[in-house]
Amino acid sequence: MSPKFDLEAGWLSFDPNTMQISPRRDGGKPVSHPISLPGKFWGTKQAGVPTCSEPGHGNKGCSKWAGCPMKQFPHVGPGTVIMKMRGSVSASNCYDYFESTVGGRPTSQLHHGMDGWKLDTTRTTIDVLGRTAAIEKGKLDVESSRQAVLGSKPQVWQMEVGGLLPPWWPMMKKKGLPLPDSAEHYPELADDDSDAQVQSPKITRAEGISTKRRGRRS
Repeated sequence: MSPKFDLEAGWLSFDPNTMQISPRRDGGKPVSHPISLPGKFWGTKQAGVPTCSEPGHGNKGCSKWAGCPMKQFPHVGPGTVIMKMRGSVSASNCYDYFESTVGGRPTSQLHHGMDGWKLDTTRTTIDVLGRTAAIEKGKLDVESSRQAVLGSKPQVWQMEVGGLLPPWWPMMKKKGLPLPDSAEHYPELADDDSDAQVQSPKITRAEGISTKRRGRRS
């Protein structure tokens, strides 16, 4: 029996000799979206499962790699991005935001960046309408009646988004939020611009980001 490990995609088996991960979840459909490579799988080529890397011989990679602004940092994702449009703020998987095109046509149905959403790297939260504020203030709890819940007015509160891509890491670090496991491999990307030896890439538009590296400011 092949050894297995638990990933966000579900329980996946792998060959301990080749480190090749099986593309099919236990009792589920094959993995269709890129997955993170944890621990000893970091940096390995995977022919069966998509990962945050360049597609090529023996490596399935990510179908959005051609238009990905994080390609200089293989395996840093997949991750989450915060986006906004016409006053609305939301979050999305990176592979549902960035898009590569073939002959001018998108390669998938989801491509929020092409649909007018702009990235917002100034925050690590999204606006959520709910009754969390009332719960935090002690006005509601598990013992509250249905009438009490319905009688409380929903309010907008700020929900922290986890698993964000490197452009959000410095802010997450300042706020004391947990960084993704991939940050262990690129610690310089979590440093503030004023202190970093290597500056975190800045996303400038939906199609990509600048990849120029700068040294420490004098």
